Amino acid sequence: MSEKNLQNSIMRIRKAKGRDELSSAVQAALKQCLRQPGDQKLLASLLAQAESITAPLPPGVHDQQPPEIRQAAVRCALLLDSLKGRKPDAGWFKDRRIIVVAGAAFAVIIFYVVLLSQR
Repeated sequence: MSEKNLQNSIMRIRKAKGRDELSSAVQAALKQCLRQPGDQKLLASLLAQAESITAPLPPGVHDQQPPEIRQAAVRCALLLDSLKGRKPDAGWFKDRRIIVVAGAAFAVIIFYVVLLSQR
């Protein structure tokens, strides 16, 4: 999820005026952030945490945001905000250290090939 989409999701969560609106906004944002197969355990954990925050709230939509909805929205926004610095798993070939080691190994191989070919 891009930074802009994450901020839009957080704003939508903070402006929710009812339990169902808040719950669906949090679930959609979490599912959009954690789409990778390796993220399923984290997604399940965060969805359970979001459910524990929103379940005790009174049902219905209100004209103004009641204090308990506001407090729950802030807690859910913080839950989603915790994913902000998280980078998706790019695999071993995207790790900079592995690229450097592989490049160095390739350079050594080329060096030895050049040395052996001059004999």
